[in-house]
Amino acid sequence: MRTLGLDADQLKAFHALLFSHHTIDVRVSVLDLDHKYVGTLSDRLLDGQVTVDREAEVTRALSLSLLDPDRGIQLDSDSPNDGALFMDRMIQVTLRVVEPAGVKAYPVTVFTGPIVKLERTGAVVKVEAQGKESLLVPPSVSPV
Repeated sequence: MRTLGLDADQLKAFHALLFSHHTIDVRVSVLDLDHKYVGTLSDRLLDGQVTVDREAEVTRALSLSLLDPDRGIQLDSDSPNDGALFMDRMIQVTLRVVEPAGVKAYPVTVFTGPIVKLERTGAVVKVEAQGKESLLVPPSVSPV
């Protein structure tokens, strides 16, 4: 069981909160491959999901839809800007479980992994990422 960096009393309080009233705040961050924070996409999130298959070679997959009418996040692979986010970036999704009073929040990271696919349709950018273990999986095609 993951303790989330909490001591026994904090973990007990967290579990109690999960069984009572709480809110969940979704945070979507962009990281480089060294886990350094690059920026946030939380305010552009339309929807998304993390799929978990513990039997698969790569156990977690992420799909997100982001609203980007002004092309401000520059996730397009053909962007010439210095700030463009190419496939050398990772997405991290953290759920913050927040008490009703808003005083205490417990962050739970549910996904971290590299971007593997980008697709733009008008103002919506679809992003796919795979769990970090995908960085360890050897490629299925070897270069000639």
